[in-house]
Amino acid sequence: MTELLELSLLGNPELRLAGQPLPRFRSAKVYALLYYLAMTRRTQPRTVLAGLFWGDVDEHYARRNLNRTLSDLTQHLGDHLIVERQSLAFARTQPYRLDVEALEAASQLQPTPHTLPELAAAADLYRGDFLDGFYVQDAPEFEQWVLSTRLHLRTTALQLLNQLAQVCADQGDLLQAMTYTRRMLQLEPWREEAHRQLMRLLARSGQRSAALAQYELCCQALRSELDVDPDAETVELVSLIRAGSFDKMTGGQDDKMRVASVGDRIGAVIGASGSQVILPSSHPVIDSVTPPPFPHNLPGQRTPFVGRATEVADITRLLVEEEDCHLLTIIGPGGMGKTRLALKAADEIVATPALAQRFGDGIYFIPLENVNDGNEMVAAIIAAITEESGQRLRVEVPLQAHLVYLLRAKSMLLILDNFEHLISQAGLLSDLLVAVPQIKLLVTARETVGLQEAWYYPLLGLSLPQHGVAEQKTPQHEYDAVRLFVQCARRTRADFALAAERAAVLRICTLVEGMPLGIELAAAWLKVMDCQQIAQELLHGLDFLTARYQNIPPRHRSMRVVMDHSWTLLSEEERGAIARLSIFRGRFRHEAARAIAGTSLLTLAALVEKALVRVTPDGHYQLHELTRQYAEERLTSVERSSLYDAHASYYATLLHQQQPQLYTRGERDVWAAIGGELDNIRHAWDWLIVAAGSGRQDLPVPLLLRHMAEPLAAYYLFQSPGLPGQTLFGNACEALAAAGWATHDASASGPYSRQALLVHIQLYQGLFHYDSGHYRTSLAVAEQALVPCRACALEEDLLLALLLYGRTQMRRGAADEAIQSLEEALALAQRLGSIPNRAEALISLGMVASNVGNYASAQNYIRQALALAQEMGYQPWVARTLTNLGTTYSRQQDYSQAQPYYEQALAIAHEEGDRNFIMINTSNLGGVYRGFGRYQLSVEYYQQSLAMARGVGDERWIVANLNGISMTYLDLGDLTAAERALREALAVGQQSDSTTDTLGSVALLGNLFARRGRLEIALNALAFAEQHPATMARDLLYSRPLLTELRS
Repeated sequence: MTELLELSLLGNPELRLAGQPLPRFRSAKVYALLYYLAMTRRTQPRTVLAGLFWGDVDEHYARRNLNRTLSDLTQHLGDHLIVERQSLAFARTQPYRLDVEALEAASQLQPTPHTLPELAAAADLYRGDFLDGFYVQDAPEFEQWVLSTRLHLRTTALQLLNQLAQVCADQGDLLQAMTYTRRMLQLEPWREEAHRQLMRLLARSGQRSAALAQYELCCQALRSELDVDPDAETVELVSLIRAGSFDKMTGGQDDKMRVASVGDRIGAVIGASGSQVILPSSHPVIDSVTPPPFPHNLPGQRTPFVGRATEVADITRLLVEEEDCHLLTIIGPGGMGKTRLALKAADEIVATPALAQRFGDGIYFIPLENVNDGNEMVAAIIAAITEESGQRLRVEVPLQAHLVYLLRAKSMLLILDNFEHLISQAGLLSDLLVAVPQIKLLVTARETVGLQEAWYYPLLGLSLPQHGVAEQKTPQHEYDAVRLFVQCARRTRADFALAAERAAVLRICTLVEGMPLGIELAAAWLKVMDCQQIAQELLHGLDFLTARYQNIPPRHRSMRVVMDHSWTLLSEEERGAIARLSIFRGRFRHEAARAIAGTSLLTLAALVEKALVRVTPDGHYQLHELTRQYAEERLTSVERSSLYDAHASYYATLLHQQQPQLYTRGERDVWAAIGGELDNIRHAWDWLIVAAGSGRQDLPVPLLLRHMAEPLAAYYLFQSPGLPGQTLFGNACEALAAAGWATHDASASGPYSRQALLVHIQLYQGLFHYDSGHYRTSLAVAEQALVPCRACALEEDLLLALLLYGRTQMRRGAADEAIQSLEEALALAQRLGSIPNRAEALISLGMVASNVGNYASAQNYIRQALALAQEMGYQPWVARTLTNLGTTYSRQQDYSQAQPYYEQALAIAHEEGDRNFIMINTSNLGGVYRGFGRYQLSVEYYQQSLAMARGVGDERWIVANLNGISMTYLDLGDLTAAERALREALAVGQQSDSTTDTLGSVALLGNLFARRGRLEIALNALAFAEQHPATMARDLLYSRPLLTELRS
């Protein structure tokens, strides 16, 4: 049975399948495709969808992208889609729930008391604007559709809220009517008729001052949003309210109903003193009853609250719905916004009668910053309650007993703010809850209160972009951290425009990890510098984050003051521990904390309870970056150096322990282990490179770097080929060469000498260049490495150099040089017992033979490699050998034999997550479909592979795919498209020095000129390709018939 798909698209979009969140898709356009199909309610042609999301690129490229996006979507939601060759649709016959449909269905109902529950439920679905916070890059037509849909649905929600407010007002439920009206103003603060409606409701309920205050809010909103003044109707209404001539119960209108107090004039008829009845509007107005205001002392806020919708909802739910949650503690570092969050949650409860009734006796805020002990805390609670309620203090009884007396039989919420310095007095809270269990406590603190009955809500920074997720780029729908920065920035500099400085703003918010105080203090510097400069200054330390606003608490005027206060709350042991932990970058495991920093699991737990260390969902630990900087300052230079040495040794050893799992079934675990610790591994690597440059002799730098090099290079080559690893290893090579490591070191020999280590790292740098198609560079690296490897008998590195040299010469078309080097490598690998390198040499020898048309020999080499790969149980190389076997058949134009090899290899590559061989085999299948005459499908496969190659900067496969596309268009007779692809292939090929593929482009160029009747140029191009020794046999097979014809 198909599982229920739930699409919540009102507000930040959420998807659930069978009640569980869907796995994250790799592209925002996968989500966008699903949302569009679900919303449009009709079958969509593929051409329309391709244009909607990729309208700025070639149609074939757009279709290829659509197919890849659809593949991702169908992997998880295939049953919920109708996929046809020319069209797509959302399967509405399958179980699904779409909040937009429920909202629109409710908007068609007549607003009556009977439909009120259904209307209210629909209004609650509107969590925010349609697809709030969701953005797709380079899809302007889709964004235009989103904007128009968003406007339509917001209008629908506003109409629904207005209807609910009217029904509630007609029923006399003025508080609920006010709630719905306020929600209208949250959506559109400039909606003047809603301001008037709220003013009338406030006046009707006897809240004249609040109604006048609402008028001021209306004026502010109209000026800030529209730069206009209130219209005449609003001005007339406020005049009536000010004059006291506004009818409290009817709003000055001919309402259908009026409220009368029964106890005074018709008590004899009803006999129920103090009750209310609804009388016809013709009945004379009787003394009205004004509902008492909800009791609270919540302070107003000077600035708007930004974001944290999930946190506010969570806290209100825990306080109102969880009966067992009597003591809830919001914990987090100083400056994280605990107080504002607690007050916002309380404001939401007060503003929502259905929630407020849980605390019918009030909500009271008790700041504890200047409270020094338990008695003062109890006195502060009593003062807050009695000041608001007007009750008198009974001085004849002890404070705690008096507090219990005041709270007896009360349903109340007490907010105790800044509790961390009173942790030793937490027992008073436990005693209070035992004595008066119907109350609830909401506590904010920098650490846990240490009580068994306490519930905890850890608070992190405001939302920021996550790795791999498309970023929003419109200021109306932003990450919470960016929204807060913009709000603060515009107070500091009224002309601040986010679009011009968005990248720097994201950098600032990321550097402070979304901490609200850090964002506010950083934005304050806009008076004297731009965002780029602020981001740069943040890298220099905490002291930059300082502000001198007169009306903020001294504890929040700088990050250093915040950190100083947290430091005073720690024991000496905890201070030492947090200082030592500051040497970690990003996430770390408790085993590493114990081994490097001498920190026990018990101490880590204590620091977690003090909100200085947080636990990540996967069980790692992490310090907030500002906390880490502050704590690291507490280390002496000697301590810091010693800890960094231990840190580097630990992670070098960790990598070395992973090495035996390379090229085995356990390799996936290696990638997971390295990926989980990558920040610290890179930091350890960088520290060792710095140590090498300083000439230190007390640390075995060559040994440690050699332990790290192969696993780290293998990780980057598999996980993210191209720039990241190339940059890391390239920087290391430059630094080591500058430190003199390229010269022979007479004091050391063998693989752990300085020169040998530099050669080792250079060889991996050469591999990165080879994988990116930079063959000139990889050849130079290999040639340079061969000399010291032979001279110093560095056999393992000699093997790497021979393989790199042979494979590069293969790509350059120098078959003889390639074979000589690869045969030497094969013999050396056999002597050293290196199965992976034997397989590598055999595969490469097979491809050289295939390039020159010796297919029987090629298959012999490759089948030997396949046997070794299967013996190792190493699936990526099983896929590689199957790929190369398929290629030996494809080059002979035996596509039926080639196809199953390619498809099997592609399936393994997908299973292993091997993006390189996904790219290669997608391209190979493009060639197969061209051979079958399925040209449209051929182009789609080539385009998919081309996009992958461009994504990782693999110039060789960019050329190969462009050649394939050009060949396909030549077969179709589309000479213009063929030439466009071919010219790009030639340009990239010359840049990358991919000789064999560039010669393929030359052969195709001859074919193109022949088709256009330029026979002399065609003959020259084809003759050049035929005579060049590096031209592959498959290209000769393709071009020789035409060349023979032209010569005749």
